[in-house]
Amino acid sequence: HLPGSKVTAKIAAARNATIGSDLISPSNNHDIYSIEDLAQIISELKEASGRQAKIIVKIPVVPGVGTIAVGVAKAGADVITLSGFDGGTGAARIHSITHVGLPTEIGTKLAHLALIDAGLRHQVELWSDGGMKSGADVVKMFLLGANRVGFGSIAMQSVGCTTCRGCHLDTCHVGIATQIDSLEEAQEKGLRRFVPRVYETAVDSLVRLFSGIGQEIRDVVAQLGFKDAQELVGRSDLLKQTAHLERIDLSDLLR
Repeated sequence: HLPGSKVTAKIAAARNATIGSDLISPSNNHDIYSIEDLAQIISELKEASGRQAKIIVKIPVVPGVGTIAVGVAKAGADVITLSGFDGGTGAARIHSITHVGLPTEIGTKLAHLALIDAGLRHQVELWSDGGMKSGADVVKMFLLGANRVGFGSIAMQSVGCTTCRGCHLDTCHVGIATQIDSLEEAQEKGLRRFVPRVYETAVDSLVRLFSGIGQEIRDVVAQLGFKDAQELVGRSDLLKQTAHLERIDLSDLLR
């Protein structure tokens, strides 16, 4: 949700909108009501790119996500991104943050199995995101059926985000989710604190974060006796539930 107070002249020009008008970011496509509609827009995007582009369709992890993933694959998508409920930023509407979505682990497993059953798994890549915090988390997602894993929240935190969930308020005190460029402008808007990120430091932090995660992934993959992480995709037989056995049965997730 992009409130009108954040739609400055720069944002309005980029979005071809009126200064001060409320926006949804990114704008939703009102032409997609069915798998056929999705297939049409995927076909148009591929034609427009000379068949060079990979088309990624992002879907939230909801009940029945396996059936939805099969439909998206049949529509011609190259990549399906499964977005779980965890993680995220305060830029979403509050009901989305508190009430929408299931764990990405469940969605990834369901989509992986549904695509195998439909004979379509080889046609698409599955990307998963939603609260990953380490290289071990990434490998677990591979084992549940993901080809790649996305990071959002932890990447934001590495560049200085304090996760105060107020991105929509235009009061970000570290200068990430705001159009405020200077201390003077911040004081003028009534911010009690404003310490913008130093670009070079933020980039260095991001590089160190992902270098560390990448090394951890390599270490775990090697410990499991594999040379290529993609060989682990769908190998849930290598996972074992070790905690909360009396509270929850994860055998369906690990079969």
